Amino acid sequence: EQIRIITVNQENPTVNRANEILEAARMLDLRAHVDNNKESVSKKIRLAAKAKVPYTIVVGEREVADGIVSPRLRSDISVIEAQSELHFEQFVKTVSNESRSRVSKSSL
Repeated sequence: EQIRIITVNQENPTVNRANEILEAARMLDLRAHVDNNKESVSKKIRLAAKAKVPYTIVVGEREVADGIVSPRLRSDISVIEAQSELHFEQFVKTVSNESRSRVSKSSL
């Protein structure tokens, strides 16, 4: 699993945006998973970190409205401390390029 997509709630627009990101990732041969459980967001993030998932995206109202995501990176692949914000399609393309070139640190 390369990307974990976490939903803030189980409402249709949120789940639809998460599935849209999932499909974009799978089109580029990335291993992604949507976590749509009814647990708290902090617990979902903690579980993703424990599973050592490189990229975690939280999908809430803002992500549904404009498609901008703030990916959380696993600490050992992160180069910069600040989180970048970019459109989910650009994020998926960047992860795909990094995956193909087998970089050890992320450019995000």
